[in-house]
Amino acid sequence: MTKIDRIIKKLKEAKRAATLENASFGFPNDRIEIKKVHFGDNDKGRVGDVIHPTEYIRNITRLHHKTWIINPINEAVKLLTSMKR
Repeated sequence: MTKIDRIIKKLKEAKRAATLENASFGFPNDRIEIKKVHFGDNDKGRVGDVIHPTEYIRNITRLHHKTWIINPINEAVKLLTSMKR
């Protein structure tokens, strides 16, 4: 495995962490009720929704992580992949 391949692998691991793909907050039967939604569409949930804490956290951090973490990682992987050719 080349250095570029190892860097790409690490970036992909960082992307999985940024999507909270393997994260778990709370126990399986835990639920929270959304009491207030300050702005945004229904992607964060609606007042009165009852959801698992993990899903709530993923929803409220999705835009931030996508914009500031995931997109730059995707761009770096794309650049490194093009260097391998």
